[in-house]
Amino acid sequence: MVWFRSRYFLPTLMIPIFLLAFVRAELRWRDCSQDEGRVCFNYPTYLRYETRQALDVHWPSLLPTALLHQLPYSISPAFDKERQTPVLRYIVTVSSVVCFWYAVGLWWERLLAGSRLRPQSRVLRWSLLVLLIILTPLVVLSVCLGIRGGWEGPTMTDAGFLAPALLVSMGLVECLAAGSFRQVTIARVVLASLLLCLYCWADSGFRREHKAYQQRNKREAADPGAVGFTLPFFPSPEIQDALALQLPALLVGALPSAIGSLSSDSMPATAFRCLVVWFYWFTLTALPVGRWPVNTRAYFAARRPLTIACTAVFLLAFLAWIVAESAHGPTPTLGIAVGTGAIVVALHVSRKYCCNRTSQGGISN
Repeated sequence: MVWFRSRYFLPTLMIPIFLLAFVRAELRWRDCSQDEGRVCFNYPTYLRYETRQALDVHWPSLLPTALLHQLPYSISPAFDKERQTPVLRYIVTVSSVVCFWYAVGLWWERLLAGSRLRPQSRVLRWSLLVLLIILTPLVVLSVCLGIRGGWEGPTMTDAGFLAPALLVSMGLVECLAAGSFRQVTIARVVLASLLLCLYCWADSGFRREHKAYQQRNKREAADPGAVGFTLPFFPSPEIQDALALQLPALLVGALPSAIGSLSSDSMPATAFRCLVVWFYWFTLTALPVGRWPVNTRAYFAARRPLTIACTAVFLLAFLAWIVAESAHGPTPTLGIAVGTGAIVVALHVSRKYCCNRTSQGGISN
């Protein structure tokens, strides 16, 4: 798995995703532009949700191009069906994406090789940390506002969080002192707590939307003059992905309600799920840094089967997200792919700790 740690891993993974989504957007835009009698909406209204997600993954790399007003018309809010996109715009856009992901790949390779800022570089480390503290809320706010949208609808999907989350995570790894138990533990607690907040938001949103769905059905059923039909309940796409992101934890957290008489909406069941979600992320973040349960025999025996199973689920979800665009609305395939991908990365990085303990004479119980 040397390729996974190389500078070419992220560019090889991310650039084809952008190119495929970009070609799809370009074909739809040209199809609309060539039809004189067709009503064309601005980007991204005319794209399917998965294509919009695939493009939103790359918005940090497209930001310089957008500021220079060099985006192709097919992925620009300034829709103009009377004009053809200059070739220069294609070159600048693709080059911006390639350069961005290659630079991130260089940083990725450096971090996985164990390189960090030197202990003497305190000013640089604190400057990077302050920059992360300032920019992270601004990025989160801007993406949330894009998801909320205006009267024309959302201009961003939840996939807009992925690239900033990756950069913030790498920046925090860069700032942490290598081998510092205290700093690593604090970072794990904070990360697990933030992801728990994400789950609480998704869970409350799911309950709110499901309640509104039931009330709407009751009103229609009570109205004798109403003519309609009941559609299946689908929560918002962001809620679907946020819940699918923590799917393994939610499967464990649902056991008391599945095998017992405890209602899933009760306070004890909700509290148990929250506890499981927090412990799941706290444990998962322990694997890349060699903390418990990496030093146990049970983990050493289960690591390879878990890696194979999670890799298979990741590939299926990833291919479903990229290739099989749903014609019936958004699906949580991106959330499943990101969640299982995080497990695969954590399991792979923890391999070196298992190997080190094996070579040193065994693994503790």
